[in-house]
Amino acid sequence: MKQLLLLIVFTMTFVSSIKADDDFDINLDPLLLTLGYSKKTSEEELRKLGVYFGNTLENKIIAKDDMYVIIHNPTKLSLTVMEQEAKNYCNKLSTKYNYASYFMRVLGKYTAYFSCEMANKVDQYDLPDEEKQCIIDRFYERSNCEQFNKKNTAIIDEIELQNTNEGKYKKLDFIHLIKTKYHDQIVILENYADQKYNEQQNQLEIQNKIRKIKQKIDILSSPFNTELNQLKVEKNKEICKNYTFVEGSKEFSQCLLQLIKNEKLE
Repeated sequence: MKQLLLLIVFTMTFVSSIKADDDFDINLDPLLLTLGYSKKTSEEELRKLGVYFGNTLENKIIAKDDMYVIIHNPTKLSLTVMEQEAKNYCNKLSTKYNYASYFMRVLGKYTAYFSCEMANKVDQYDLPDEEKQCIIDRFYERSNCEQFNKKNTAIIDEIELQNTNEGKYKKLDFIHLIKTKYHDQIVILENYADQKYNEQQNQLEIQNKIRKIKQKIDILSSPFNTELNQLKVEKNKEICKNYTFVEGSKEFSQCLLQLIKNEKLE
């Protein structure tokens, strides 16, 4: 009983000195929670499921230009929310045409590079739908498009030049140049995010230890468990008496200890 009281006091003190689980919400989709995926599901399991974390409000734009943006989010597996930020950024480049982000390169555990490009480039030109489709399908060499594409050679050349210019922002040499330019800022943010992640992991580990301690307290304080233990003690006494050991003797005590050890091994 004394040990039980000490265990309870220790746990209450331990619990009061740390934060609750709710302080570290990983923003898991509520639908996944209803399907049985808890916040304790491992990162690797969630990654295989295509689940990502992160808060869009924590996205930080490290660098930006007309055709690219570097985004940081201090949460692991937050690539999806950074990608959404990039799409929003590229989409705002023009009110007339549709710009999007299809290319991404990871620069760190919490940082990524995204390039922008115009979607549906033929929409820049006042052409009939059939001619536009022929330009889009020009690599298939459709026979019914030959005359249209010949007529629109200048437009096709302009689109190809635009593709080439946009392609510069996808080349590894250019990305390396940009990463080098903002290297120090990226490293500082990455280190801070790592520190935050490690602190969260430590808190989760503490919470797990507390949960196990509470489970032990529940077991020790269970009336049923107390009664069961008493029955085991009485049973072991009867066994030792059957071996003709005198209750209270050294041999009787050794017999009880051996029976307890055997129970632990079972």
